[in-house]
Amino acid sequence: MLRCIWLLQLIHQFSLALAMQTNTKGVVVTGATRGIGKSICQRLLREDPDPAVRVFLCGRQLDRAREAVESIMAAMPEAAKGRLEPLLLDVTSEDSVANAARQIEAAYGKGSVYALINNAGIALDVPWQPDWQKRADTNARETVETNVYGAMRCFRHFRPLMCRGGRVVNVSSGAGMMNVQRMRDNRRREMLDERMGEEAFVALVEDFIRCWEGTAAEGRIEMHPERGWWLQTYGFSKAVLNLWTRIIARQHSELQINVCTPGFILTGMTEGYEKASTLKTPEEGAKTPVWLAVGDHTHTGRLFGGEGDEIEWVGYGAGAARQT
Repeated sequence: MLRCIWLLQLIHQFSLALAMQTNTKGVVVTGATRGIGKSICQRLLREDPDPAVRVFLCGRQLDRAREAVESIMAAMPEAAKGRLEPLLLDVTSEDSVANAARQIEAAYGKGSVYALINNAGIALDVPWQPDWQKRADTNARETVETNVYGAMRCFRHFRPLMCRGGRVVNVSSGAGMMNVQRMRDNRRREMLDERMGEEAFVALVEDFIRCWEGTAAEGRIEMHPERGWWLQTYGFSKAVLNLWTRIIARQHSELQINVCTPGFILTGMTEGYEKASTLKTPEEGAKTPVWLAVGDHTHTGRLFGGEGDEIEWVGYGAGAARQT
């Protein structure tokens, strides 16, 4: 009899664990300890009251991620308790991203990730940042490792955990469109080639990095005459993030994959800008990423602005837009 009771209890515990795994609607937010990423986490909890929603606030330092979780939860209603978790994740490290994905899989199982928001980003060569030219020789590699390859790493490791119909949101910038406008025509056409494979995509990115490194010693050179690049690394990284979004959206029709430009937001990245007081708040910047992640829509392979306005890919270099 005792053996039967023990067996029934074990089955019950397993059933509860399985239910927790299959019912979880996880949202992974990278670069979320401050700025737009932190505000995305706040807005997700406020706008989606579904108790199955679990937001993973990711950061390179676990203590900072925990502090961010504590500060957010202090202002949340009781119903939101337990729905926000800190997660150690450095997008520049393959091992770190893989470990983060394994943690979620171990706790909640496959199919538990509903949305991945690739928000982590750096800007090393925007002119309002102090001493922005001092690291010119490494700017391109460092920027791409975070802003482009970081998003690719996260997609590679979290994709197996995503449910069918899940969503990927890549947080880009208007600087990407500006960069495309300043490229030569042949490069601009490449920025619209959604049929490009991953190998060709990486080769294109690496070509830019080589051009940057080869001219860095000469000072600030905006155009590479032979290769047709506009040599500003932050804008380039966002331009190719937009391109990569188109590529994977075409390859993964089972998911909704979009990219957005939240607008000019007041964060640690932009606080040195001379007109910083006129910028949007991080809370305002979180609007479109959250809508794309959990809102009621069926879009995929699209580019959106900060107010949910769709920016046409055709004429993308000219910044043509229409309202959704």
